[in-house]
Amino acid sequence: MKGKLLVLPISLITYVVMGQESVGERVVNRTKETTIRKTEDKIDEKVDNTLDKVFDGSIFKKKKKKSGDGNASTAKKSSRKQSSGGSNASDDDDTDFSSYRDFDFVPGTQTLFFEDFSNSSLGSGATQWTVTGNKGEPAITTIPGSENRWLRTPMEGLSFPNAFNDFPEEFTLEFDMYADPATMNEMMSGLKVGIVKKMADRSEYDQWFSSEPEITLDIHPSGEKGALNLRAVTEYNGNLTQEEMTLHDSTNRDGWLNGEVNRISIARNGKAIALYVNETKYIDLPNGLPKPGPYGLVFANNMWGDGTYLTNVRVGGGGAVTAKTVNKEIATEKKFISRTIYFDVNSARIKPESWATLNEIANAIGGMPGNFHIVGHTDSDGAEAANLTLSIRRAASVKNALVGEFGLDGARLTTDGKGETEPVESNETIAGKAQNRRVEFIQQ
Repeated sequence: MKGKLLVLPISLITYVVMGQESVGERVVNRTKETTIRKTEDKIDEKVDNTLDKVFDGSIFKKKKKKSGDGNASTAKKSSRKQSSGGSNASDDDDTDFSSYRDFDFVPGTQTLFFEDFSNSSLGSGATQWTVTGNKGEPAITTIPGSENRWLRTPMEGLSFPNAFNDFPEEFTLEFDMYADPATMNEMMSGLKVGIVKKMADRSEYDQWFSSEPEITLDIHPSGEKGALNLRAVTEYNGNLTQEEMTLHDSTNRDGWLNGEVNRISIARNGKAIALYVNETKYIDLPNGLPKPGPYGLVFANNMWGDGTYLTNVRVGGGGAVTAKTVNKEIATEKKFISRTIYFDVNSARIKPESWATLNEIANAIGGMPGNFHIVGHTDSDGAEAANLTLSIRRAASVKNALVGEFGLDGARLTTDGKGETEPVESNETIAGKAQNRRVEFIQQ
C-alpha cells in the first residue's frame, strides 16, 4: 500500500579530473589539487584510525543511549527491521523504538512533495524526474528485502523531480537510501543532496563549481564495517580553499547499516541546517544556509559503481508537529490528522522514525480531557477489503504504541479504520495517495 540557487552538498570526497591548465583555470586547479591531496592523505591513514574518529563538541556529540538498549549496532538493526509486507497481525507491534528515543526530527505537517516511484515501470526511467549523466544507466528497480520501487541514480550525473523546485524557508526533506558497499569507493563522492539557488534549468547545474548560493550534503557509506563519511560544502568561491568552503567533514564509525535501508532526514529552519542518518543527528549547522532563497532540490553523483538508490522522497512544510500544534488543531477542529506516522508497506508495523511524531501527539493527548477515537485511512492500492482490514490494524498499532511506549491510558483510546472509503484527494497520483494515507485522532 501504500536568478540563483543555494545548494548544500554533503560529500565525503569530491574527485575532479584535471584538464588543460589555462590562465583562467589556475584558481580552479588549485582547488582540485587540494582535493586530490586530501584524498591521498585519506588513503595513507590506517583504516582503524579512520573508523575510530568520533565527533567532538556539543553539536556532534553522540547521545547516550537509554538503559536497556544494549549494543548500539544491534539496537539499530532491530529498529530498522524490514517488513515482508504480509498481513500477519503478530508483527504489528514489534517495532523497537529504543534507539529512537533521543530522535528529535519531526517531519513538516504538510506534504509538499512525495515520490515512491510506484507509478514508474520496473526497468524504465523515473516518471516525472529528470536524470542526466553519461556513466551508468539510471533505472527504476527493486532491492533485496524491500517491496518499494527504487531509483538507481547515475554513476555521474544529476537527478531531480520535475514537479518540485521551490523549498520554503522552513522545510523537512526525508528519503530512504540504499547503498551497495561493494560498489562504494572512498576515492569519489557518495549521494550528494544539493539545496541550491533556484534555477530555470537544473540540468545545467555544476556539482563541482557552482558559484550560486547553496549547500551540498554528501552522504557516503564506506567499506563493509558500516563507516559513514559525511561532508557539507558551500558554493564554490575561487578566492577560498577547499577547506574554507567545507562546513563539515567527518567519518563516523558504525554510522551506516550495510545491506539495509537507511533513513536520511534533513531539516532547514531559516539559516540552520541539520542532517540525520537513521536515529542520529550528525550535522547541525546554525548558519548552514545564510543567504536568502529561493532554493531548489538536486541530487548529484560522482561515483565509481552504481551503488546508490533512493525512494520515499518527501518534502514537508508548514512547521513540525508539536504538542502545541496538536492541541490547537483539536481545539478548533475536534480532531488532529497525522500523515507522518509511517508504516511498512502493506503492514501495520510502525516505522521507528515515527517516534518523535508519536511523542508529540502523546504529550498533547495526555494533557487533554476526554477520550480519543483513532481512525486509520489508506490509499486505494490493493483490494478494498484488505485496505479496510489494514486501516483497522494500523489504528490499533498506533493505540498500542501510545499505551506501551508513551504510557497513555488505553481506556481513553478506541480504534477503527475506514480503508480507502474516505479519500481527501485523488488516488490517481502519488501525491494524492500520500495525502490519503493518514491517521486521525478524534476527540470524543
